[in-house]
Amino acid sequence: MRIPPLAFRLLYRTRRVYWQIAKPTTYGVKALIIHPVDANRVLLVQHSYGDRSLWSLPGGGYKPARETPEQAARRECIEELGVELDSFALVLRNV
Repeated sequence: MRIPPLAFRLLYRTRRVYWQIAKPTTYGVKALIIHPVDANRVLLVQHSYGDRSLWSLPGGGYKPARETPEQAARRECIEELGVELDSFALVLRNV
């Protein structure tokens, strides 16, 4: 089942209002995917929700009790890009 972009936009706005009111602690990851031949090129995504004019790194939220940041980054790449990472290096971890 494919969720229409309009539904994502409505959920995104609802989630933003909730976060402004409740201010829950959140954890997130971003994956910097560098082109294997040209290191000056990286992979960016354009989401169908939020500010759709912006390009960003693939990534998303995760729950530390369920997975590590590395596992979350791998999962997000599979979900957003359909790409499974062969090699992986943790570059920065902000605790």
